[in-house]
Formats: sequence, structure tokens, C-alpha cells
Amino acid sequence: DGFEQWRALLLLLSSCEAAVHARPELFVELCRVFFAQLSQAPSDLFGDDLTKENFMGSCALSLLEICDADGCHPKLRKRCAKLRELVQQKFGISAEDLALLGEDAPQIVDADGRDLVSLAGGPGAESGDGLCGMD
Repeated sequence: DGFEQWRALLLLLSSCEAAVHARPELFVELCRVFFAQLSQAPSDLFGDDLTKENFMGSCALSLLEICDADGCHPKLRKRCAKLRELVQQKFGISAEDLALLGEDAPQIVDADGRDLVSLAGGPGAESGDGLCGMD
């Protein structure tokens, strides 16, 4: 299936830190394509209960981390900055907040283990405008 191949390729490339320096033009184009794809995504992609734990958030975070490091090609860092700006403006979430999404997000529980505030925004999360409902 085409979607599964695209997903596997995106997951693979977003975790290839060494390849960023060996093939910077590949990653320049990857950031361009990923930017275009995220531009078409709904603005609640990382906030909606059905889509918040999708692979695109972890891929975006990984790409931002490996492509915006010191020593990366200037054009790649420029594209990475545009991708970071899109994530911030369209989805209202910073790269740091992307790291808090998904099933690995930290949770605050009471002494009995009941979920008090879910940083992933899942069951147990308090209502509010902030990512973790603490605003």
C-alpha cells in the first residue's frame, strides 16, 4: 500500500542523523515535501482525539532535531526553520510540545494511580486551551 510505504520511508529518513550530513540535498527536498504535506493537514492534526498520536508528529520532531543541528547545510537549516514555523503557526504547537504528544507523554497521577492530568490530552485531561489543561 502506498500510504504504508510513505509512512515507513518518512519514519526511516527522520531517524537518519548521519545521512543528513552525507545527503543534505535529499533532506532539503524531504523538508520541502513534508512542509507541503503538513500544509494540507487539518489544523487539529495534533489535537483531535483520533489523530493526535499519529506518526507525523514524531517525524516532524525528529526532522526538526536532526536537520536544524549545528553543522547542517544552510539551505537545510532554512527549510527546517520554515517547517518549525508552520508547525507553530498552523497547529499552535512548538517542537518542545510535540515531544509531549502521544502514548509516551508524561502523566500526572494521584497516589492511587488515577490519571489527574494527561499531557497527551487523552482521558483524564482537564479541559482548557493549553496542551496539558493546566492553563
